Amino acid sequence: MHDTGALAASAPIVQFYGTGFDPYAFYDIATNTYTNASAQCSQLIKQAFATVQSLGSTPSGRSQLQTIFRPCSPLNSQRDVLSLLAWLISGLTNMVLLEHAIPEQVRGCADSVMHSV
Repeated sequence: MHDTGALAASAPIVQFYGTGFDPYAFYDIATNTYTNASAQCSQLIKQAFATVQSLGSTPSGRSQLQTIFRPCSPLNSQRDVLSLLAWLISGLTNMVLLEHAIPEQVRGCADSVMHSV
């Protein structure tokens, strides 16, 4: 039997579990990017995520999140809120990955996230 496969040029091969590398290194680097842009930036983002999680634990909080973020699907459960958080994390990490995280944009993004919740 012959196996065939391919890898993306940007695949983080050395970050697979069990290789001895920290699987969270990318997120640490992304967090440092926000911290370097503003001393308070990564802390504001962490606070915003905690607020989203807290609001997501009750029906009235999920309703508030629904109004703020207007997702395509209703936020009926805490699992739905986890999907919302994953979407937010994806956006914030992509700003770093795509080098859009210039200080003004980072501060604006963090302020927007924090002030919307």
